[in-house]
Amino acid sequence: MRKPVHGGTVIAAAATAVIGLTALPALAATWTVTGSVGPYRAVSVNTKLTKGFYTFSCIPFAAGASVTLNGSLPNGTGLTSPIGNVTSSAWLGCSGPVGLVTISHTGAWLINPASQSGGPTSPVTGSISNIGFTIAGSGCTATITGSVNFIYNNAGTLQLTGGTGLTVTSASCGSYLVVNDQPVLTGSFAVTPNTIRIKTP
Repeated sequence: MRKPVHGGTVIAAAATAVIGLTALPALAATWTVTGSVGPYRAVSVNTKLTKGFYTFSCIPFAAGASVTLNGSLPNGTGLTSPIGNVTSSAWLGCSGPVGLVTISHTGAWLINPASQSGGPTSPVTGSISNIGFTIAGSGCTATITGSVNFIYNNAGTLQLTGGTGLTVTSASCGSYLVVNDQPVLTGSFAVTPNTIRIKTP
């Protein structure tokens, strides 16, 4: 008597196993933060919001122009994004095509590291999400929300590098800022304490 052939059963089982493996979700990167000693502060004197030829800047043409970010980035291990926040920001001496403007922070912004290509002290790239701020000046009001990319060099310097994550959600600002515009936010910030380190295992 011929023995039954079970090749089809084996192949089906193998296929099921492969499908099961490919269906597994990717593990989220985990992060370690050290060197934090409480709330941090990050100060910039070259922050710019640019849309095409138009720029709103907080650059010290006048004394005291600056942008300061304040928030929390607590020490920890096995952390997943977001690992910290920006709870407030102060924008001083800012100007644009309409002259002096007031820029006001809204909400809690979230710090989301994404990758680190070198060793534990190499730069970290990521994004700050849940951003919200308003601009008010002569004949100009606008609300901007979204996210911006960053690079942190793990030595006390945070670079906002722009991207296309910001959107104008409301505006009455002529052609300078129009609803659905995607302005670009850039700036270099000195972080205090400069001992904060972010790494991924």
